[in-house]
Amino acid sequence: MLKFTCKLSIWSTTSGGGKLRLHQKPNTKEVKACRPWLEREIALVKPAVVMVLGTTAAGSVCGRAA
Repeated sequence: MLKFTCKLSIWSTTSGGGKLRLHQKPNTKEVKACRPWLEREIALVKPAVVMVLGTTAAGSVCGRAA
């Protein structure tokens, strides 16, 4: 079984009322705020392997600061 999860999307409202995706690294507070949901999902899914993509994701899963 393959389970894919994208845990962080940061959006900003544009002057025209639409949304604009911001490609910014989340700060430590934002990473910590999402941590309980990630831990709960891992506990429920019980994956054999967790593969992370990117420095921020790796640091979060490995317990390092964002």
